[in-house]
Amino acid sequence: MPDPGRFREFIAVVDAGSISAAARALGLPRATLSRRLSSLESELGVRLLSRQTRSLKLTHAGELLEGRARRLVEEMDEAWEVVRQVDETPRGRLRLSVPPSDLFRELLLDFVIAHPLVHVQVIATPAHLDLFAEGIDVALRFGRVMDEALIARRLWSDRASVVAAPSFLEREGSLDRLRDLSERGCITGFTAGHRPRASWPLCAGGDVPIRSVFASNELPLRMRAVLQGVGLALVPDRVSSHHLESGALEAVLEGIVGAEVSVSLVYPERAFLPPQVRAFIEHTGQYFETHPMSSGDLSHHF
Repeated sequence: MPDPGRFREFIAVVDAGSISAAARALGLPRATLSRRLSSLESELGVRLLSRQTRSLKLTHAGELLEGRARRLVEEMDEAWEVVRQVDETPRGRLRLSVPPSDLFRELLLDFVIAHPLVHVQVIATPAHLDLFAEGIDVALRFGRVMDEALIARRLWSDRASVVAAPSFLEREGSLDRLRDLSERGCITGFTAGHRPRASWPLCAGGDVPIRSVFASNELPLRMRAVLQGVGLALVPDRVSSHHLESGALEAVLEGIVGAEVSVSLVYPERAFLPPQVRAFIEHTGQYFETHPMSSGDLSHHF
């Protein structure tokens, strides 16, 4: 049976995209890593990588091995952590993905100060990264979590409803049918952080197609657009409530189009959660219990 360490080196080459880059990351001479990779291929009796002039490409056998080898390396690391961290003290690397917002700044810094042995890496992006492929331990996400392979713990939620400015309704006419949403201009956010929304959720379940004429991941900008009559918008009730009370906005298709909006803590399901991951999950839950989100938080960061 091949040395499991060879699988780790194989994964490093795949992730780095070249033997030279992987050798630097592993602290090995390039010739040594190349020889070990060739040895692994000889032991398995297959070619794992197609070595081209300036790039490496996985063969079919390499693609089959890559996923299994990656899981093996992760299980080896977890087994090491189980033995090494018998005292349950949070330590080691913690890799996080969060939306690019200062809403979570205090939460993150509080955790870093409370756990000096944990080496925190924060990736700020509106995109919903592949936690497995990117090696992310925990993510904070706005919106629905669609991946059933992930555990999602809801931290905060509110309702979102469709609103429009009186000027828009005077110009475009009232909306009485769902298909009006595919004919009128809609102001939208993004799906999974990078694609403009093409549908809105129905209160009874399912979705209705919409026509997006303006998309932004900044809610304040979307709110200014809807207030100025650019189009319809689906926004949290806490943000639109005072505009509805003042008459600056009107509710549209009440009880028909709408959904729950939320902030969730997301992490991959696995048999063993390292102490630093469990500590961050507990810390985040307690933080949101003692720091409830306000409409001001939403209007600047949602």
